[in-house]
Amino acid sequence: MRNPNTRLPNRNTLYLGRSGSGKSTALKHNPAIPGRGAPVALWDPNEDHKARRYRRIGDFVKALIKADQVWRTQRRGYRIAYCGVNSQEAYNIWCKAVGEILDGRWLTYLIAEELADVSPHAGAAPPPAKKLLNQCRKYGGIFHGTSQKPTEISKTYYSGCDHRYIGVVKTLDEVKRMSAEIGLSRDEFNTLENIDEVQVQLWYDNSKTVEKWTHVF
Repeated sequence: MRNPNTRLPNRNTLYLGRSGSGKSTALKHNPAIPGRGAPVALWDPNEDHKARRYRRIGDFVKALIKADQVWRTQRRGYRIAYCGVNSQEAYNIWCKAVGEILDGRWLTYLIAEELADVSPHAGAAPPPAKKLLNQCRKYGGIFHGTSQKPTEISKTYYSGCDHRYIGVVKTLDEVKRMSAEIGLSRDEFNTLENIDEVQVQLWYDNSKTVEKWTHVF
């Protein structure tokens, strides 16, 4: 991390909801993430995104360093993903590696899928992820993270992300937690209307207002 810029806003974003809730749709159609021409690093064990993929974390780190050097000299964007073993050790290395390339002179996009798989508990995240979420904003990092199990992810992600897309969840405990997170009653939260293969709805919370986000296929 270099060249801090404390004027940068917090654009970190969470996408939460059960499988089929539309969180991946919200992520992929979020205009805040450039389609091309920008530096993008992904934690993508399920290979959900288009990117240059690496199955060994060491190869990912080498490729990321090289791509970052090209970006700094030629402004050539990239999308590089780690898609190997979904382990806590590998995720810690991923967090450290993407943190190292951040620079407050430009924006770098960080996408991490299925955060519950790399959250040992619902308390504070392990040090590499905690540092990344707490500091990436002022170094141009914009984190986008997803989870099917919103009550199992580390609280660091909630405190570090000012934007949230929250879709239908599985259990009553998850409804209680998610509705409280965005300041809605349980009845209000449950008014999302999802129609198979036609549309998805999620709640979008930008830390100031809460509204329904709808995508029609």
